[in-house]
Amino acid sequence: MCATLEVIGEKVLRVCLEGMLSKAEIDAVQASFVERYTEAETDRVVVILDGFLGWKEDADWGDISFLWEYGDKVVKMAIVGDPKLENQLLMFTGAGFRFTEISFFPLEAMSQAMEWLQ
Repeated sequence: MCATLEVIGEKVLRVCLEGMLSKAEIDAVQASFVERYTEAETDRVVVILDGFLGWKEDADWGDISFLWEYGDKVVKMAIVGDPKLENQLLMFTGAGFRFTEISFFPLEAMSQAMEWLQ
């Protein structure tokens, strides 16, 4: 699995997920977000799921402390991946239960996702 977070523009972050996601890997990405977080609530995130296979079952995925504390610090999130995973990914990100605008795009619509983030 590969889980990374990087700054790709002013207040725009890219998270890349590949393979099977472990709790430790998502915790590391979230810790990277906390390290770079500022008081301004204008971060935008594109999550790229190229080769994403799902979540490892051996972890406590019920921990929502990060979402509770930082979830609304992101104003927009574009998720780019396999449309078969759309419902699971929107549920995983808390879409509809937080102020963040979250939208899903298929892999071939990366440019539309980036445009939507602006």
